[in-house]
Amino acid sequence: MKEICENIYKKSRKSAGLEQIEAADKLGVSARSLQNYESELNVTLPPLDIVRNMCILYNDKGLAYKHIKKSPIGEFIPDFSEQPSLTVATLAMISDFNKMQGMIAKIVEVAKDGIIDDSETDAWKEICNIANNLLESLNSLVNSKEASVSVD
Repeated sequence: MKEICENIYKKSRKSAGLEQIEAADKLGVSARSLQNYESELNVTLPPLDIVRNMCILYNDKGLAYKHIKKSPIGEFIPDFSEQPSLTVATLAMISDFNKMQGMIAKIVEVAKDGIIDDSETDAWKEICNIANNLLESLNSLVNSKEASVSVD
């Protein structure tokens, strides 16, 4: 149970194999500040520049997403699953992409008049559901552990 509730910043740092004092030094923050960010109570959210530096230092781009999900606007961002292996993420993305391709005619039919009327609501919900699944699988693919390379 403890692992499920573990603080995202602490989990990311530990995955990177860094001790708290070493990480604080490399991030340019006090050990106390990092300790506050990593608190199980998580009273203090780190500023964006610190989170950016954590993502770089810990080699964990997914931490940025998790940080935003914890923010007040996080409720508006879709939930993405944990990072699967590169193979699983690739196969899931291809499957979801194929489903989305199969929806193109329906998307055109619903959207061609620029209005989603009552008779099209269910079709549009289905389209949105498949599109969200594709977004999730693309996110998983891009952020899979094996794909952690710089694409800048």
